[in-house]
Amino acid sequence: MGGDARWKLRSFSLGVEGELRTHQWSSSVARFKIGASAGYSCWQRRLHFSLDYAYLMKHPAEASSPLVLYHRHRLSLSAQLSHKAGPCKLAYRVRFQATFADTQREAPRFNPTLCLRQRLAFSFSPYVRPLKFFASLECLLPLHRPDRLYVNQLRAVLGVDYRLSRTQTLRFYLRNDNEILTPNPQHILYLGFCYRFEK
Repeated sequence: MGGDARWKLRSFSLGVEGELRTHQWSSSVARFKIGASAGYSCWQRRLHFSLDYAYLMKHPAEASSPLVLYHRHRLSLSAQLSHKAGPCKLAYRVRFQATFADTQREAPRFNPTLCLRQRLAFSFSPYVRPLKFFASLECLLPLHRPDRLYVNQLRAVLGVDYRLSRTQTLRFYLRNDNEILTPNPQHILYLGFCYRFEK
């Protein structure tokens, strides 16, 4: 579950977001995230650049206690190119991110971890408002290990937006994370919702 808010001023935008993930329908926390972003759009809003910061608390899979949370700081720089044709929109985003671990609480092998993410997204807004359907596929390429420069994770999302008003939207989505080409790969299915405010 999560929420985000975004304010636009001509070609510039500012945003804040928060997200909470839990383990298998339980109350134990898998990850907590808060973040902020600044963006700039040009070429009639077809091209968008964004700089993001996020603070994360993540529960490690090997920890026996649900109270153990590792702290992370993440910086991201992204560019997105989109094209809209009638009720359809196609967007391609490339994002470079660096995640820094708290070395006082743990001793990570790599710090920071670097990743290149590429996402292709499609959305359809039927003429019967206020619904918008969307789907996306994203691949993650880790960059901090020169000996393993290959895509190791795929993320697929399928969802729908329900517009409450001109500035408020509820989002419901199904997300599937799949690790590939790694020992003991994980396959995780998420069911989520998000409140969005945009002005």
